[in-house]
Order: sequence, then C-alpha cells, then structure tokens
Amino acid sequence: MKETQQIDTRILLSVREMAGELGIGLTFAWKLIGDKRIRSVRLGRRRMILRDDLSSFIEHDLKGQHTALTADY
Repeated sequence: MKETQQIDTRILLSVREMAGELGIGLTFAWKLIGDKRIRSVRLGRRRMILRDDLSSFIEHDLKGQHTALTADY
C-alpha cells in the first residue's frame, strides 16, 4: 500500500502547532515568542505564527546555534 504525505499549506500556525513542528514543549514555545526570537501575531484571543517566520527562525537562529556548537570540535 502506498503512503501519501499530506502537505500543510496554511500560512498561520498556532503556538501548539509550532511547538509540534519544532519538537519542543509549549512552555519553551511561549518563551521563544516572549523573547521575540519568533515573531507572532495576535488574532482575537489567539497568538499565531506565520509559517515564513518559523522558517526564518529555523534557518537563521537554529542553524546559527548549530554552527556555534560544532565550532569547538
């Protein structure tokens, strides 16, 4: 049987969805938002993250940490 992967094309993610994609807990996800390391927007009572902002965080912030961590080896 052939498996198909569903591609999520939504522009906005909830904090819970963002945490799931990063593999982190909600507390740390909220800390990243509070520290302004990941941009977010408020829609009514919900805090949402643009998928592009999450991609930028992964590309710049996390890759920078990886480089800093591996530079000592």
